[in-house]
Amino acid sequence: MINYNGFFVFYFQSQSLSVPTLTVTDTSKYGTFVNGSKLNGTSVSLQSGDRINFGVFESKFRVEYEPLVVCSSCLDVAQKTALNQAIQQLGGLVVNEWTKECTHLVMVSVKVTVKTICALICGRPIIKPEFFIELIKAIQSRQELPNHESFYPPVDEPSIGTEKLDLSGHHERKKIFSGKTFVFLTAKQHKKLGAAVTLGGGEAKLMTEGRKETSLLVSPEVCVVDVGLTNSQIAGSDSMRNWTDSILTILQRYSIVLLYSGRLISEFLQRFTHGVCLHI
Repeated sequence: MINYNGFFVFYFQSQSLSVPTLTVTDTSKYGTFVNGSKLNGTSVSLQSGDRINFGVFESKFRVEYEPLVVCSSCLDVAQKTALNQAIQQLGGLVVNEWTKECTHLVMVSVKVTVKTICALICGRPIIKPEFFIELIKAIQSRQELPNHESFYPPVDEPSIGTEKLDLSGHHERKKIFSGKTFVFLTAKQHKKLGAAVTLGGGEAKLMTEGRKETSLLVSPEVCVVDVGLTNSQIAGSDSMRNWTDSILTILQRYSIVLLYSGRLISEFLQRFTHGVCLHI
């Protein structure tokens, strides 16, 4: 526990996403009150939002739980080790895959990755690893906490240029795929990109080999993602190639163009340079 500018900061060593338990015990001769109720020498588990009063001057506190769930992308082994140590010291949790519970994405430089898209959609900060080192120093020395904006990583991606990419949080991004259905033709692509589509308010569907749901494929709100036949694992499958060719024939009949998975990611990031709308 650290007393920081009138705030008591508690660290919890956590290995899961579950909310830790914080308990207060009444030992004050002047009384301890939780949400206006006197404890009378007892203990009670606190919830986020609870208000505590105690002491002769009726010191007032409010309980706020702020989870720290960090995901990283494109870090080397040494950088990952240092990040794990810092987050452990802060009582947070480091995860390998992005989920809606993640609070930060850590990158040395911004590159086109699915995690980058997910973080932008969720309105979570993308920051350099040094942020957490400075955060620890600030708390321990009771100095002003660092801001995310000072630790935005540089953009290192030719496909979106060198202009400023808006890394700040926008709640509108959570609806960027709203009303859209993305149809994937392989389980690999569905697993890779499906989460980003869902986080952005869209629907991700997997069409298995051999199926031809014409009404779904030609729907105006449906985007069919190209299977990527340059992949050696797929190119060797004649049945897969014949099936995707038949899908392409259906789309061409209705003047519909396949959406390439690489273009989906790149165009998504490009839109964040100028706004939050994605035209597909």
